[in-house]
Amino acid sequence: MTGSGDDMTIDFKNPFQQTGVWLKGNLHMHTTESDGKLSPHDAVKRYEDAGYGFIAITDHNKRTMPDVRTNGMLLIPGEEIDFNHNGCYHIVAVNTQRAIGLSPDEKKTITPADVIARIRAAGGEAILAHPYWSNETIEQTKLCAGVLGVEVYNHDCHVWHGSGHSMVHWDDMLRIGMRVNGFASDDAHAYSSTSTRPDDALGGFTMVRAKERTPEAVMEAIRAGYFYASNGPEIKNVTISGSTVSIETSPVKSVSFRTPHWNSVRYENTDGSLMTAVSHAIAHTMRIMRIECMDDKGRMAWTNPFWLSE
Repeated sequence: MTGSGDDMTIDFKNPFQQTGVWLKGNLHMHTTESDGKLSPHDAVKRYEDAGYGFIAITDHNKRTMPDVRTNGMLLIPGEEIDFNHNGCYHIVAVNTQRAIGLSPDEKKTITPADVIARIRAAGGEAILAHPYWSNETIEQTKLCAGVLGVEVYNHDCHVWHGSGHSMVHWDDMLRIGMRVNGFASDDAHAYSSTSTRPDDALGGFTMVRAKERTPEAVMEAIRAGYFYASNGPEIKNVTISGSTVSIETSPVKSVSFRTPHWNSVRYENTDGSLMTAVSHAIAHTMRIMRIECMDDKGRMAWTNPFWLSE
């Protein structure tokens, strides 16, 4: 969707202006095929019982596509590629038509660009996983040109390590002109809770507006940017009128119109009441914007970026 007003052009891939179905999905999780605690069959059942519309099992350096009959939940093949290149990288490969798998020697010498090229050559898309947990700097993330997006939230990294939010890494990538979208994923391993840690499953998810309920339509929507990320709040609508952007949500405590440069603006009712709709007139100094919502439990939702130009 492109809006314009007062000599400003706003380029935003707006899922709320698309026809189709909303599907809740998770694109990062592990099973007993690598280091997860559930079998592929049981992991599929866990997400199907929770009402998910699609999942991708992404075992480490192994493409897992379980032969499981579901009652409508879509299964998308995937794999998580982990390697070192002057630092730690984990890149999630989604919808690959063949395994990527790296040998131990390849893991020591391969570059992010090489991994992304292999994923694309296999028909898949690449997502940079948990850059905060991976201790990545902008000097490392900028080597990931060609990824479709970055995990702005990783639930397992959050509940186990407190390093699940990667908003700053996302902003750093946007600041240097990388057109990357934001995903929220579980990265589930344990599928259980303890007295001091919540369950690492069913926490981070991506809401996709697909033309129909098929893996092909889900991937088409993801490639186009017709989705938003969340670990709780619902985004119900986004509209553009001239240079004003409006958002409607489930009840939230705050809404922030964020830019990786200057002039981010945060809204919160000072009387403590929750809000469900906010409008913001974009400053002409903005060149990139995204919207963050936070509810009263600290859970968040994120739109994909708006690209602004005179």
